Amino acid sequence: MLETKVIIEKKDNGYKLHFHSFSFKLLLEYFGLLNKKSFEKFIPDIFFNVKPKIQKALLRGLLESDGFIIVGKNYSKAVYGFNLSSRDLAEGIITIFRQLDIFPSYVIKKNKNHYWNGKLIKSNHLSYSVYISTIDYLEKTKDIWKSHKSAKKLLDYFKKVKKDKTLGKDKFIKKISKDFVAIPVKEVKRIKINDEFIYDIEVANNHNFIAGVGGALLHNTDGKHIQTLILTLFYRYFRPLIENGYVYIAQPPLYKIQVGKEVKYVYSDEEKDKIIKSLKNKNFSVQRYKGLGEMNPEELWETTLNPQNRILKKVTIKDAKKADEMFSKLMGVEVEPRRKFIETYAREVKELDI
Repeated sequence: MLETKVIIEKKDNGYKLHFHSFSFKLLLEYFGLLNKKSFEKFIPDIFFNVKPKIQKALLRGLLESDGFIIVGKNYSKAVYGFNLSSRDLAEGIITIFRQLDIFPSYVIKKNKNHYWNGKLIKSNHLSYSVYISTIDYLEKTKDIWKSHKSAKKLLDYFKKVKKDKTLGKDKFIKKISKDFVAIPVKEVKRIKINDEFIYDIEVANNHNFIAGVGGALLHNTDGKHIQTLILTLFYRYFRPLIENGYVYIAQPPLYKIQVGKEVKYVYSDEEKDKIIKSLKNKNFSVQRYKGLGEMNPEELWETTLNPQNRILKKVTIKDAKKADEMFSKLMGVEVEPRRKFIETYAREVKELDI
């Protein structure tokens, strides 16, 4: 326990309490957080290299001071998270969650100007929301939210979920193993269009499936992991398809930036930062796509499938020997070459998704 001094200040309509801890001040000074404004806060690097118990304690403290717990009507949905004005702090929280095998949602918004006590308060900073909503993640992180003032709402939510098995569960997904699930196919049918036939493989109540003559993956880190696996398959077993120029990579947008009714789709972090900088004081929102399932059919068509707008990258093999060596190093059974490669080139990574 840190020794804390309480200072009582008398006001016209009551009393104001000030808590001061010299020990805590020294800690903030040590971590470089003393006198930092809300938009300047960050997670000190040391917390990325401590035991999960300490990481959870840090998240618990942040949640109890700046966090929220929301449970929807009729217990249809539950969520907890953080509303922040510091991008560094938001990304630090996301990094710790991912170290705990938790993948939170992340939304960036432009704060609106508002009035307080008759004065116009202008917002000069973005708002960053990091939140957890998946029921498995909620259960797994109970140590983080169990002490929050609204924790009872989540506890009541879990009681309802246990009684009503349709709540909080995706009944269309069947778990096969720890890291493998099956989604039932609703139907397979042949659809006639103007030029040719395509196959529409549709999953019940889950339309993020694209199949037939091609496929698409979101080009975030997870998408590139899957892309690597698929290219490995094509390279090993269907190499003539690559050699003859039949393999392409579709590029869906990574962000959606909306200013009023105007929508801009952005394909990289650099492009996103440039656009946000140009908007200055305009109200806008930024949505980061975590998967193709977050895009409605019209968005997917206009950005990724429409021949007039889409971006396709042709896969080629310029040096088969070098390509084979790289696939073996990154995807092979031998661990040592992969470890050496990571140690050698880790500091040169330019596309790090955190």
